[in-house]
Amino acid sequence: MRAYVLVRLHRGERELVDYMRKQDHVERADIVYGEYDVVIIANVKDIRELSHLVLDDIRKRFDVERTSTLIVTESE
Repeated sequence: MRAYVLVRLHRGERELVDYMRKQDHVERADIVYGEYDVVIIANVKDIRELSHLVLDDIRKRFDVERTSTLIVTESE
């Protein structure tokens, strides 16, 4: 299951990206301009693993204002 996790932080973009790039289930993590600060592309086995990524690996570790998670339903 692939998902895009959009993250808006109070601070710590570089730290989040560096941490996410070391995770096995993260394909890509980039700092971006716009409404969100970081975009993470994750490839997880199920919704439980996705929840762990968003709630534990991102929200509990970093100074997050909000997240938005987009689950891919179709891909080429």
